Amino acid sequence: MSIEERKAGIDALQQEYGAKIVTYVTSERKGMTTQIASDVVFLFRRHLESIGDAPRIGLYLVSRGGDTLVPWQIVNLIRQYCDRFEVLVPYTAHSAATLICLGADTIYMTKMATLTPTDPTVANPFNPTDPSNPAAKVGISVEDVSGFIELAKTQGIKDPAQITQVFLALASNVHPLALGNVQRAQTQIRHIASEMLKLHMDEGEQQQIDSLAETVTTRLRAHGHTINRREAAKIGLKAVAPSERLEAAMWALFEIYVNDLQMFESFNPATLLGQEQSKDIRVERAYVESAAHTDAFVAEGTLRRLPPGPAPTGGQVPGRVQLPSGLQVPQVAFEVAFEGWRPLR
Repeated sequence: MSIEERKAGIDALQQEYGAKIVTYVTSERKGMTTQIASDVVFLFRRHLESIGDAPRIGLYLVSRGGDTLVPWQIVNLIRQYCDRFEVLVPYTAHSAATLICLGADTIYMTKMATLTPTDPTVANPFNPTDPSNPAAKVGISVEDVSGFIELAKTQGIKDPAQITQVFLALASNVHPLALGNVQRAQTQIRHIASEMLKLHMDEGEQQQIDSLAETVTTRLRAHGHTINRREAAKIGLKAVAPSERLEAAMWALFEIYVNDLQMFESFNPATLLGQEQSKDIRVERAYVESAAHTDAFVAEGTLRRLPPGPAPTGGQVPGRVQLPSGLQVPQVAFEVAFEGWRPLR
């Protein structure tokens, strides 16, 4: 498919929705996963300026998440161009993308749409070292730390002195400064969730705001727990079902994005190179689009054949094919020359 087909899909969606749309789609393609990041914020201005001030603007959103500080910037920017900000979720709007949804007056969710809790995984120089990769650090889930303390309590450890010992045991394995970073992240994410909700809820609803912010950041312990449309409405989010025609338009556009991003296909350099020795490629990994413009996050570079080398650790290659120990397999490198956003239209 192409830019023209995506534009036609956006036009069709706008017609059913009855207002202007900006799309933000990040790919979950294995080997080319892309996340919400701060470099996207400035792109929105060009799209919003082409729309101008409007009573209502919809953000069509598909993402597994990313930087939890970015949603606040995106939502407040869009709200400066409209009286009513809404989000349309055809498939996944997880983690940081769920935070964006919290700032919307209405969340249109298809039958396939899901949100998730917003507890972040924090990175810090003081995080534990990854046993499988000594050069890397292990991310710490905010709720994993809280869950450890709660586990101790459910096992009958309630005496303050004993809880102190539990915490000291944790601190002996995780650097205290890393734990401090977890606490700051937890406080910050609750604050952002609360402030997002205040953008469209009244001061008299503060108790409901606090309860909802706690639910999406703390009560739903598992970060991987998916929140469908019914549960989203049940916990107090402004999630609604689109009309049949609107849902069909949302899903039709999503299928175009799936195809163009090759979202559910692994990035396999050897397959892309084929029998050639080298090949220049460009992989599109995310889009910000409107009826007037297209920006794409791309990886550009050269696929280059290398001398055969040993199979990956454990004798396993992508595709779950088991290889004999010591077997030499073809090697292909992707030499990246550029990675970033490009205006395509």
